[in-house]
Amino acid sequence: RTDKRVVTLREVLFGVRVVKCYGWEMAMEQKLANLRSQEVGALRSYWHISCVLTSIMLLFPRLLIWAGLVGYAAIYGAHDVATIFTSLQILACLRGSCEILAQSLAKVAAISPSLTRIQAFLKLPEAPTLQNGQPQWLQQWPASGGEFVKVQGTFCWSADLA
Repeated sequence: RTDKRVVTLREVLFGVRVVKCYGWEMAMEQKLANLRSQEVGALRSYWHISCVLTSIMLLFPRLLIWAGLVGYAAIYGAHDVATIFTSLQILACLRGSCEILAQSLAKVAAISPSLTRIQAFLKLPEAPTLQNGQPQWLQQWPASGGEFVKVQGTFCWSADLA
């Protein structure tokens, strides 16, 4: 959505004389305002969803510990202190893994737009090749004479100065 707005703004700026000539200022302003409101709405929904998922992912390890204790109590019916502390330590070991999983999922969601853009770029057709080979002004490097760089002037290593 940002791309649409930026492209439209660029077109308006490059064609500002036409816009002024035909009196389209208000129409272009309204069009840009509509695109901006769509962009802000999309960003708002993205950040709401992101906040909800982050909250769920942060609560998940604690809910896992709670569910483990409740499940153990429901199955075995034991509530002595030694059993509770032992199960808390075992479930705390899982907590770190759950937090790493939550952070990984958040990072995957964050890079998704970049991956979509890269994928779209890689799917573009190849540039056409020249019919007559390379242009005359283009020189291949390294030169065919075995020289890599021609230096006009003098060149020496710092050890040569001493």
